[in-house]
Amino acid sequence: MDAKRWALLLMSSLAFLVLTGTASTEEPQATPVSVESISEPPLREVIVSHTDENGVLQLYRMKEDGSGSRQLTKGNHHCVQPACSADGEKLVYVRRSEKGMAIWLCDTDGKNAKELIRSQRILVPSWLPDSKHIVWMSAG
Repeated sequence: MDAKRWALLLMSSLAFLVLTGTASTEEPQATPVSVESISEPPLREVIVSHTDENGVLQLYRMKEDGSGSRQLTKGNHHCVQPACSADGEKLVYVRRSEKGMAIWLCDTDGKNAKELIRSQRILVPSWLPDSKHIVWMSAG
């Protein structure tokens, strides 16, 4: 480091100490906390794509540790790339079949599912922050 930068760093550090008054020789005081009093944050719920008993990818809602798993989609078509709306009310996902891909919309409990659009190359549906509009990529 050249002399000019070193001097500037030193002056900046001194100015900080003068302005904040944090240059103290006292030992910081620690407050002991019992390990028993530390509580873990509650587990969040996530929506994942996982194979069902027939090897077909379906959507499941569960806690982030895998407990409380509930299947949201059923059928012979793979359901992948779930995206939950910002308000937590709706879910969009890609459903793959022999005829191509489609974006589907449903409630976050899997009910009221309906197809929104079908195409050969739909990927990664996502919600806009208003929870009313979605966007997706189209490959090719």
